[in-house]
Amino acid sequence: MKLHSILILSAAGTLGACGAPEVRHDQQGVTTLEQIDIADFQQAAGEHVNKMIAQGIFDDQHLTRDSRGRVILAFDVIENNATTRIDTRNLSSFVMSEMQKTKKIVVTRAYSFNEKNMSLDSVRETREIEASDPYAATKEERVTRGLVTPDVVLTGRIYNERREYDGDKSNQMIMELIVVSIQDGTEIYREPVVVTKRTN
Repeated sequence: MKLHSILILSAAGTLGACGAPEVRHDQQGVTTLEQIDIADFQQAAGEHVNKMIAQGIFDDQHLTRDSRGRVILAFDVIENNATTRIDTRNLSSFVMSEMQKTKKIVVTRAYSFNEKNMSLDSVRETREIEASDPYAATKEERVTRGLVTPDVVLTGRIYNERREYDGDKSNQMIMELIVVSIQDGTEIYREPVVVTKRTN
């Protein structure tokens, strides 16, 4: 049976405080919220992509692939649930670019993810076309004709979390990439990464 998975991107942002700028602590020391920018989120996203490739989560041969052997990944949206303004369009474009640079992934935005039903909104229509097309009986033929349903989808949200670092509590930016099987809800990948100020 085909493995249906969903790739969920969770980027943790921070909430702005009234009065003096709130500070956060990480490996680089103390940083004000205003000093964290989109490039820092991009750095964390790139780190996650590298980890996923290294762990081989896209190597499953049951995942739907294009004619060049790349896993077809549906990309939905990254939601910002924090009060801090984040350029999610820029971040989404960066993540898609990093995925495709691996040469293991090809991204499509033809589907939207329904988290409540754990499904892609366009899946049923596409499967009906596949089932009724006598000239696309095999998976390889469906790929050639473009009649394919992605097994993985990337979506996400941005939020903040208070954590303790060296005895001090502060707002931390956490980015999580989560791979979940749509079929049974099993998490294939989950690893939070603290977004730190880049040094280059």
